[in-house]
Amino acid sequence: MDNDHNEGKENPMHNEHEEQGEEEQRPAAEDLVAREPARPAPSDPGVTPSRKKRGPKTAAGKAKIRLNAVRYGIHATTLVIPGLEHPQDWQIHLKRTLESCAPVGHLESKLAERIAQLIWRLERVTAAEQEVYARVNEGSYVLKLPPASELEKFHVTEAHLNRQLTSTLHELEALQKRRHGEAAPLARLDVNLQAG
Repeated sequence: MDNDHNEGKENPMHNEHEEQGEEEQRPAAEDLVAREPARPAPSDPGVTPSRKKRGPKTAAGKAKIRLNAVRYGIHATTLVIPGLEHPQDWQIHLKRTLESCAPVGHLESKLAERIAQLIWRLERVTAAEQEVYARVNEGSYVLKLPPASELEKFHVTEAHLNRQLTSTLHELEALQKRRHGEAAPLARLDVNLQAG
């Protein structure tokens, strides 16, 4: 380069090592940054291109992929998981649960439906746990336990669903007692002991 042209400007290749007489020259940080491929500026200044959502935009596309990551379905918000469960099995389960609860009126019917949903989800957790045990013990003659972290997910979910089921059953029972003119306590003692 022409020194006359760069007078008064700091040379990006000039560093402290040259002043100390060392021959090693390292590229300046500005030179390294300039070699990276340029990215287009994001349309939203607070969002980098890698943080933009790249999923489907239409309702049909969203509906198609919403169950892509379902493995066991224990946390699924969908009542019947396609490929794991059948809608007709749910309808049979719902009908039998409603017959067993014998609800009268809208509120009792909603509580009975909730009971059916909770039992359905509890059965899903049980099936998933059995699947994990089967996978871990495939081809083994000795019973192996799955990793504790994997089992804990099932146990926490099962405990949560059991508490909800017990509470919903108590509410339905209280409504039905009131409907029959029996005394239904306003406050019931619900003991849920948890080791903490």
